[in-house]
Amino acid sequence: MAALKGDWGSKTLIGSELKGDRFEREIDTATIFRHWYDLARELGYCSGSEIRQGEQWICLSGAWEKWADAVKRGYSLDYLKKIIKRNQGR
Repeated sequence: MAALKGDWGSKTLIGSELKGDRFEREIDTATIFRHWYDLARELGYCSGSEIRQGEQWICLSGAWEKWADAVKRGYSLDYLKKIIKRNQGR
């Protein structure tokens, strides 16, 4: 649990892969989503997730929507981390 609440995730979400003579960075969106989802569930925001036609959907505050749309509306990973840290200070 400490790993999820800490900032280690943002540092390990980007990996390097050798392509030709150079390394290219890839963002593992499945890892980012899992980290995001765990925090959202802990906060009580999210109660379910599923893949629909290749896109990640979540049940956020009782309504289903695309994960990407929720992030665009302000439920970013950084926002969730900020709320977790704030709640720990209580």
